[in-house]
Amino acid sequence: MARRCSGHGMESNELFTSLMVMYFALVFESSFGQVIPGGLRPANVDNEKLEKMANIGINFLNKNFQDNQLLKLLRVEDAQAQTAQGRVYHLKLNVASTNCTKDTKKDEQNNCEETEESGRKLCSVKVWEWRGKLKATKGSCEDIIEPSLQTTEQSIEATISDLTKTAQANTTAEIPSEGAMISTN
Repeated sequence: MARRCSGHGMESNELFTSLMVMYFALVFESSFGQVIPGGLRPANVDNEKLEKMANIGINFLNKNFQDNQLLKLLRVEDAQAQTAQGRVYHLKLNVASTNCTKDTKKDEQNNCEETEESGRKLCSVKVWEWRGKLKATKGSCEDIIEPSLQTTEQSIEATISDLTKTAQANTTAEIPSEGAMISTN
């Protein structure tokens, strides 16, 4: 005896089959470039909105980090969007410390210049859009190692590693191991 779903005239195994077909269709469709709810995807924003979000991100970083120097936006490296109670934009910002302090007046901040000794940073910022308003909610930064410095550091590490291996090889060759027989013929 087949069970019928109340009010729909569909047997339970037909309902199960229909649900499974819809599930696999959804999985199949989402695996070929379709957006998965809550997943990250490249942000489709115009330049003006992206610039506004990047500035909100810089202001958030300047307010929430202990460094006394103002950060300056150099460029937006990446922007991705996530739909979850509004939209969250995940921005990667290339920034630099400037010769201005945090107490510099707003109208004078355009004159701030990047300082060479501070180095650049790559900052991740989340900007939440809800009901037409934008608000930065999280941010973190890490230093960017300049390629020339990175190459020099790698060369030094490789040289030290080679010298260590050579020293170990020379040491082992000169010292006989325990229990080794030494011929005196």
